[in-house]
Amino acid sequence: MGEQLGPVLARRLTGGRITGVPEHIVGLEESPDCVNIDPSSYRGAATRSGRTQHLSNNGSTATSVNGIAHWTKNDNTTFILFAASNNVFVSSITTWASSFLGATIGGAARFAPLNNILVMVGQLIEPASPPQKTSDGITWANLGGSPPSTAYYIAQYKSKLFLAGDPGNPQKISFCVSNNPEDWTTANNAGSITIDTGGGDKIRGLLSTRNGLVIFFRHAVHVLFGDSTFNYWVAPVSKKGATSESGFAVAGEIAFFASDDGIYSIRGAEVSLVSIKVQKDYADISDKSKVTLAVKNDKLFVFAWGESSPFALVLDYRKGVWSRYSDQPFKSVTPSQQNDVYGGTSGSTLQVWKLEDGTADGASAIAARWVTPDMDFDRWDAMKTLSRYQVHANPGLPTTTVTFLADGASIASTHVLTFTTTGRHEYSAKAFPQSLKTARHLSMRLDWTGAGTLYGFAIYATLRDDPDSPARED
Repeated sequence: MGEQLGPVLARRLTGGRITGVPEHIVGLEESPDCVNIDPSSYRGAATRSGRTQHLSNNGSTATSVNGIAHWTKNDNTTFILFAASNNVFVSSITTWASSFLGATIGGAARFAPLNNILVMVGQLIEPASPPQKTSDGITWANLGGSPPSTAYYIAQYKSKLFLAGDPGNPQKISFCVSNNPEDWTTANNAGSITIDTGGGDKIRGLLSTRNGLVIFFRHAVHVLFGDSTFNYWVAPVSKKGATSESGFAVAGEIAFFASDDGIYSIRGAEVSLVSIKVQKDYADISDKSKVTLAVKNDKLFVFAWGESSPFALVLDYRKGVWSRYSDQPFKSVTPSQQNDVYGGTSGSTLQVWKLEDGTADGASAIAARWVTPDMDFDRWDAMKTLSRYQVHANPGLPTTTVTFLADGASIASTHVLTFTTTGRHEYSAKAFPQSLKTARHLSMRLDWTGAGTLYGFAIYATLRDDPDSPARED
């Protein structure tokens, strides 16, 4: 009897996702199909973290959050600010209040702090969009010091604020005096740089990393290096551009961005495609201008919030493992890697959620799915008949439904497994009549709802050279 064992140790069953590769050659440490599995778990295929609602509609007529900031002042006072179609709101803990600008917000708002002042840019006041400032999160005024009269993009790099997006100067970045966001004119300290003059492309985003300021165009990426006006220099690093004005995020010295054909990383001047394992999933996103990227700890989130069923592709970028999360309608997300991350929805009701928090999505339990790789038992051409299997789980794994797949197609027969809630390990095993579930490739789909961790599995089968020959030991 030939037999193939799935990984027994937790570290061998980390959830992941591979597409575009024949399933029979997928490695055992990743799943060809998983949903709501945490890609960063080192102990097995674990249900992803949930989210808790921070705030919900406060009488606003808006249905989308068009900008969000998590701002901590020098005295450790923390604010969460977010822009909607009719105002800017500021929240503290569980309450929120209008932070009145006296004008309608016509598009996305973007924020950056410097020296206890938070600056906001975007399509704030039509037709012009002067940068705004606040020192308390409530009172707003035009930014002083003669900044560009119109700016749509902003980033803090080293000790300066950088602005871009003036329609009259679409390839120009401007920067303030060091540590003073209200001085844009002092010689040898403030200034501007124009990139790709006459190229016809436009800047559509700025992102600060530890090593440089990344400047995104629609069809190119440049990086500004240096730490003062005396040694700034700009290098083109890619002819792949940003498809979305919110489609980039930073993790220390690494920048990630969404382009037409995939998700790329930038480290210094080196650019790499990181989405090869989920290329089909990414290609299936119908409108890549409606993609938002965010980073929390070691995970990169790619929110496809514009889809009819919004989802996220999630990468543990240290391990290179992907997963897919369902129900992820987050249009605006705070750009914070280590602090709490908040997301604003694009749905029918304006909401702000604290992401990666808790074990449920509000009041809704999370439904997880993990599909084993195809088991070919090192004999891909032989016919196999599933005889028995075993599942190894952390005690407390919710009731699990096992669906069997033969050559990729679901078989009507299913099993329901239950697990104890105490101890360190729990096993559940089932056996079959020899006449069932014969195919060249056998696999199992495991579904459960709620927090839990699948450690490993084992599948046993008899092998035949062809469907009519007798079974033999292999």
